[in-house]
Amino acid sequence: MVATRNITDLNALTVPAADDILLIVDRLSATSTEAKKITWANVQEAIQDIVGALATDTTTLNFTYDDANGTLTAAVNNNTSTQKSIFHDGTTSSTRQEARFVDGIGVNVEVADDSTNDRANVTVKNTGVVNANNNVVAGTSYNLISSVTVEADGSKTLEMRPIKLGSNKLSGTFTDSNQSLTIDIDASNIDINDLSTATPLSVSTGGTGASTASVARNNLGAAKSGSNSDISSLTGLSTALSISQGGTGDSTASGALQNLQGLNSVAGVGASGEQLVYQSTTLVSGAYRAELKGLKPTSDNYITVVTDGSDLALGANPNNILDGVSGARNVNGARITNAGTPINSNDLATKSYVDAQTTGLDVKGSVQAATTANLSGTYSGSAKTLTASGNGAISIDGISLNLNDRVLVKDQTDQTQNGIYSVTTLGDGSTAYVLTRAVDFDTSAEVSAGAFSFTEAGTANNGKSFVQTTQNPVLDTTNLVFSVFGETGIGVNSLANDKLQQTTQATVKGRAAGVGTGNVSDLSADQLIGVLNAASSATLNAARVSDPATADTNSRVAVFNGSDVSATGTRRAVRFIAGSNVTISVTDDSANEEVEVTIASTASGGGGASLGLAIALG
Repeated sequence: MVATRNITDLNALTVPAADDILLIVDRLSATSTEAKKITWANVQEAIQDIVGALATDTTTLNFTYDDANGTLTAAVNNNTSTQKSIFHDGTTSSTRQEARFVDGIGVNVEVADDSTNDRANVTVKNTGVVNANNNVVAGTSYNLISSVTVEADGSKTLEMRPIKLGSNKLSGTFTDSNQSLTIDIDASNIDINDLSTATPLSVSTGGTGASTASVARNNLGAAKSGSNSDISSLTGLSTALSISQGGTGDSTASGALQNLQGLNSVAGVGASGEQLVYQSTTLVSGAYRAELKGLKPTSDNYITVVTDGSDLALGANPNNILDGVSGARNVNGARITNAGTPINSNDLATKSYVDAQTTGLDVKGSVQAATTANLSGTYSGSAKTLTASGNGAISIDGISLNLNDRVLVKDQTDQTQNGIYSVTTLGDGSTAYVLTRAVDFDTSAEVSAGAFSFTEAGTANNGKSFVQTTQNPVLDTTNLVFSVFGETGIGVNSLANDKLQQTTQATVKGRAAGVGTGNVSDLSADQLIGVLNAASSATLNAARVSDPATADTNSRVAVFNGSDVSATGTRRAVRFIAGSNVTISVTDDSANEEVEVTIASTASGGGGASLGLAIALG
């Protein structure tokens, strides 16, 4: 009888023999199973085949399956993978795929790839001081290197001798951030008198070559300072001493004066008149100088002389000049202006004063502008001011006024406010303008009839003069009325025909056609026709062309007979008269501005001819 075991744990399975049989129950359904048996050798072979089939080669691994021996061998392909290595410095270990060589102090590591031998060559170089030597030089020298000692570990120690200052005449200092040792001479601890006088410095080395002053000056070719007899003359100089050396820089007197910026003399160069030069050159107190005359006014003081900085300013004293005038003087047609109002019988009288005396006018100063309408505002009788009712800068008759400009106010609704004013406040966006009666027009006596003023500017009133016409007015009580007294321009519609220059009969004044803009002249009849012919659209009345009784005398037609050179007649109309065997018909063609004349032959037998004629006059 065969023994059987039910195995539930593969770990408990002992190694079976090849001829052992395994019983496998295959569950077909919930109620049906099928028992199958297989030898262990067959199971083992099947497992080996399955594992061998699953082992697939890669770029880094190569699998070898030995079916006969039941083995599977895996081998790493050369240069196809990176493996970890163990690195150890005797104390610390590291297991990594890569090792990096890092330069240390005095050590330089170089890695070179050796593809031929399939390896990396690592070279470790010592960059520190391996050895030290003192340089060999000519003369007496001192070695700073004391020795090079080899230590127990094989390293070397360089031993240096320190630098020691021999005396306090030398100083040593670490500089350049302790990177340098600077040795210098301490001049404060050196006394020049400590030098040996037995061997003084030669001239060639910067000394005098002597231990006494006289020998030193002789060696140096120098003279002692101050009063001395060492130098009696200078001879053989090929180059003049410069100014900085105490010379003149030139061998001639004129050149020396130029270099020293000295004056040789001063001369007056004016062709006529008084000269300023008093002495061209004179010796005063051991020095040469030029002397000039002074400028001063005459005893009459007609001119003034004052110092203006570095200048002398000459002026005229007009009052003294006028006071000095005597006798009859010719002013060569010049005018004396801006004279005051005469007071004494011998005073000069201005034209305005004379005109006022002869015309009864009280001439006031001119005004910048005159009003053209009422100025809206508030009048103060006590302050004699007219203040605008709103804010804004003042402008009258197209003129923007300035402070203190004079204005004629003549169109107020309340005519007692009229008069001459001055602008005392200009006005702006936040301030109203203020007018104050002018000082020559702020009393009743100054506003009397005949008060006259001229207007200097303005769109409507430029060039006009006005006169106050109210008799015996009282200021701020009586209406003041101003009328135009005169104007420099010709007013609109102000010239009548009898004011124009008389002309000859049948004369029209104008400009001929085609001569451009220019002065007016008398036109001839032909020039007048040229003007008419220049019309672009207007035409003469048809009645004046077709009716002989009223036709324009210049609209004529010349009629020629056959080959005649001269016209039989030149008339305003042409009349067609029918002869024998001829009929004439005349038709007005207004559309074409023509008169159509048809002449037809009435001869028997159809002989003769017909003629159509169209005449256009224009």
